[in-house]
Amino acid sequence: MGSLIQRDELLSTLAHELRNPLAPLRSGIELLLAGGDRPESDVLLLKMMERQVAQLVRVTDDVLDQRQTDKDDMRLLPRVFDLNEMVQSAIEQVRQRLGWERYDLRLVMPDRPVLLHADMERLAQALGNVLDNAVKFTPPGGIIELQAIERDAHVVITVRDQGIGLEPSRINRQLGMTQRMVPLHPPPHGGLGRGLRQAKRIVRSHGGVMHVECRGADTGSTFSIILPISLRSDNRSIS
Repeated sequence: MGSLIQRDELLSTLAHELRNPLAPLRSGIELLLAGGDRPESDVLLLKMMERQVAQLVRVTDDVLDQRQTDKDDMRLLPRVFDLNEMVQSAIEQVRQRLGWERYDLRLVMPDRPVLLHADMERLAQALGNVLDNAVKFTPPGGIIELQAIERDAHVVITVRDQGIGLEPSRINRQLGMTQRMVPLHPPPHGGLGRGLRQAKRIVRSHGGVMHVECRGADTGSTFSIILPISLRSDNRSIS
């Protein structure tokens, strides 16, 4: 019990410390965006920063909400958005690491806009976690494929990597106990864990499903997120 109390106190302190610099950062970005004529490249960069700061604010608020901390719940804040906007936000979360290791990210999107009614930040977080996992386990210079297609009344987002793969006999289709092969040289960024389980909860809360496929060692993995296009997510919690 004592360790749990210490953990909660540490998380609460960390969240408060993060909130202090996030507020002026957000205000500064807003002022820069409202500051008149700027090159289009500067505007795009500022908007990317604005989206990622907003994501940090959401995560910080979750930690500060004691009910969410105890039950591992997250509130959904749905709005209408274009699928491409969500995918780009997810890519932004790993773009720097993609550049460092010179990964070849191959993106295929629908030819026409696909509008969803959901919590865009949460879905971007889920897809970002899947992309982060692909980066962790794909050797530098490898190929990561991200494809989004319409299928019937659903959108299917697929992330394929060239990593070490998953043990077929140990794959849990619900992503509760999914385990990677044991690599000869473990990746420096850590292993498979909370990020994918969190992604699964977010997807499930939107009426979607998430699953993984792999044929064995060194064959890579394919993670799929399937979401209904006519999303109608109420302001409910992820359990």
